[in-house]
Amino acid sequence: ITTIAPICRGNTFSITASNLVNLCIANNTERNFGISFVNFIGTTPPSDVYSGGTLMGTVPYSVINSCAGSATLSNLGGSLDAGSYTICAILSPTSDNATCRPYQCITYTINALPAVTITSNGPVCTGQTINLQTTSPTGLPASAYDWTGPGGYIQNDTQNPSRTGATLSMAGDYTVTVTDVNTCSGVSTVSVVVNASPVVTATSNGPVCTGQTINLQ
Repeated sequence: ITTIAPICRGNTFSITASNLVNLCIANNTERNFGISFVNFIGTTPPSDVYSGGTLMGTVPYSVINSCAGSATLSNLGGSLDAGSYTICAILSPTSDNATCRPYQCITYTINALPAVTITSNGPVCTGQTINLQTTSPTGLPASAYDWTGPGGYIQNDTQNPSRTGATLSMAGDYTVTVTDVNTCSGVSTVSVVVNASPVVTATSNGPVCTGQTINLQ
């Protein structure tokens, strides 16, 4: 079976069982066999891989169409949780002969996505500074952070960026993508509100003379 490199949760993989022989009835005298791929949690398969587990899919003999060949399944694992697994290739259907049930297994890992949350100091007024803060796995370099936001805002290589001189066009959703050491990415978004600063004008009755009243409006 082909080796499966570690993947990130939500991604998929392909698997191939090759060097298959004696699949056809002409060679095994029982029936034409396909190959099923069965998944187990953990790195140790059970003593009988033909029982239990989760069927990931089957390549029937009509697809292999040969006494010898290979069987491939694609787009597997997208719904699995992070963890370690064992996947086994077995005959399909199961041989009636309990002593003739070959199999081959490999282990693989699905890495968790980094947990990411964003906070901001919003709402802010126009002219103030928007501060964005990220909570994410510790020890990541600055290059792990990529930001996007309103008005074509892009800020890479910064965990906690700021935008000075806020304008109304800077209001909206800010998104950070954080990539960890396993090249797995977590995404989080925060919405920032920018309020228009009030426009204030002041007048007085000045100039005034000593003893008069100063009125401010």
